[in-house]
Amino acid sequence: MQNLKAIQTRIHDLLTELKSLETEVVNFVESASKDPLTKLLRRETFLEQYESLSNTHSTLCLLVLDVDHFKKVNDRLGHAGGDRVLQAVADVIGNTPGSISGRFGGEEFLVAIPGELGFATARAETLRKEIALLSGDLTCTISIGVAQMKPMENFTTLFERADQALYAAKNEGRNRVSVATDSVSCGAKLQVG
Repeated sequence: MQNLKAIQTRIHDLLTELKSLETEVVNFVESASKDPLTKLLRRETFLEQYESLSNTHSTLCLLVLDVDHFKKVNDRLGHAGGDRVLQAVADVIGNTPGSISGRFGGEEFLVAIPGELGFATARAETLRKEIALLSGDLTCTISIGVAQMKPMENFTTLFERADQALYAAKNEGRNRVSVATDSVSCGAKLQVG
């Protein structure tokens, strides 16, 4: 009887240890897949999830977002203040329903949204306005480039088109949304929204 009790106690202890290890594994995987500052997906994880999303949705759009004049934000607030701005922007971006959001590097973010170009452009405009409403030290604006995935288009080409639209938004005065055309070239004409 005492052996049975000892075995039950040992099983209980092992199950408790197993649950603890499972929690550690989940935390490790999450920390490896998310940017530590913004809590958005890291670039590699974003690309993996984008592939999955693009395989399950026939229509998908990519938003490339960049904080306008971020160097001036850092100069004004210091790097800790700049980090708080990035966190606030990421909080807004990360609340895009049905999408995946990631930090691509520095002050550049990506959002992949299932749906048509008009829907994604409207969502981009909503994000732009929400971020422009951040107050106090967090005040900033963003520029956004939007592109809709074409049939058989790979991520690199889609990204290039959205990135060109982002640069068009910046060249048109920043704090705006710009929509990519169908082609990728240095002279691509972009519609500014």
